[in-house]
Amino acid sequence: NNWGLIVDRVGKNQRVFKPALPYIRAKRHLIDVEQSGKRIIAYIGERGYTWQEIQYFLNLESVQAIYRWKGRNLPSLSNLYALSDLLEIPIDNFLVALPQKTN
Repeated sequence: NNWGLIVDRVGKNQRVFKPALPYIRAKRHLIDVEQSGKRIIAYIGERGYTWQEIQYFLNLESVQAIYRWKGRNLPSLSNLYALSDLLEIPIDNFLVALPQKTN
């Protein structure tokens, strides 16, 4: 495979992926959906856009999709990119990572 992973067969249809090298590990960066949504909504307000204007710009069926960004959902990656372009804010600034657990 192209990712440097070894596939171990566990059961009939189960597979376990292990790094080819023992020191390769992926860092998990989980996104805080609620805080990220609040941040996006705040940026929209700071730039003076209404939710209806954002709905029209992103070609959303209803403004309720934007209401859901306040904690339940986030915009799609395509819509994040479009918002980033419209608001002139890097996508990274929209997202809030959850605190990393230390072992």
